Amino acid sequence: MKPTQHDRASNDCKPPLAAAVLVHPVVAEVLAGKRYVTYPYVVSMLVLTFRRSLGDARLVATGRWPMGPLFAATILTMTFGWWGFPGGLVKTPLALLDLWKGGHDCTREMLSVIAGAPDAKCILSISPQPKTPTTIWLVRSVILMPLLGLGLWLFGAIFS
Repeated sequence: MKPTQHDRASNDCKPPLAAAVLVHPVVAEVLAGKRYVTYPYVVSMLVLTFRRSLGDARLVATGRWPMGPLFAATILTMTFGWWGFPGGLVKTPLALLDLWKGGHDCTREMLSVIAGAPDAKCILSISPQPKTPTTIWLVRSVILMPLLGLGLWLFGAIFS
């Protein structure tokens, strides 16, 4: 009989996962394919730059990101993230990269608090991998359009 992904992952985990860890509600949700996600945004004012999360960590089913907070964090970062020096120029692209991926996946951190780092790694190895929804391209287009416009403007300014 061929070993399943669950068998291979649990054989690699040292020590084996405790039954008490497996029945924890957060672990059960992660094993069902859900993830904990935060939506970072950046706001800058001259020399001050703040990177925060829009609300608490949200439990998100695979393939079903809530577009409202993701879109709001993207617009907020694109509008007010660049105005600080030097922090805005560093933190804004990092926040946009997290938003490009659908938000910051903080599932590993949540599981590390509950079960410890080794067990968190094991739990994530046996849980289904998250799928990115097709609607994420709406957020990605909001990120790409101003950058594409800036690139075309610079190209025209340099080569004209």
